[in-house]
Amino acid sequence: MLRCSKCNEKKTADNFYLNKAYPKRLHDYYCKICRNIANMPYTSEYRKSYYRNHPEYRKKVAETHRRFKERHPNYYKDYNRNWKAENREKRKISEQRYEQRHPEKRRAWERATRIPKDSECKNCGSTENLEHHHLDYENDVVVTLCSPCHIETHRARICV
Repeated sequence: MLRCSKCNEKKTADNFYLNKAYPKRLHDYYCKICRNIANMPYTSEYRKSYYRNHPEYRKKVAETHRRFKERHPNYYKDYNRNWKAENREKRKISEQRYEQRHPEKRRAWERATRIPKDSECKNCGSTENLEHHHLDYENDVVVTLCSPCHIETHRARICV
């Protein structure tokens, strides 16, 4: 019988995790229940809910990412280029699966490449990073948006 340092209860050894960090002490000081409670702030579900419910934390994380991108402007571009080069087969399989699941989007993309883009974004009037946005995949109804407006449109799930 071992005593948990947290709840102060005596429990059998199978109620404790093995302690790999300290070979002299075979089991952890906390029972499994207390250890799981103590580790809760480090679980992905807890972090996701915290991120969702704390806008000031989201701003802090966004600021950290922005500063990282300023200091390392080509990091993500280089990482993605290397990953794509090393995983050609994975990408090919993934693209084939996407085309099988969404044939109408693939056909619409192919047709849209033949449609000339307008000279400016329909939302903000920007002339850089212009892309097609499909309002209707079947009838080739597309509008020209800049990349940030296109992302925001999909994020908000609204159409222009």
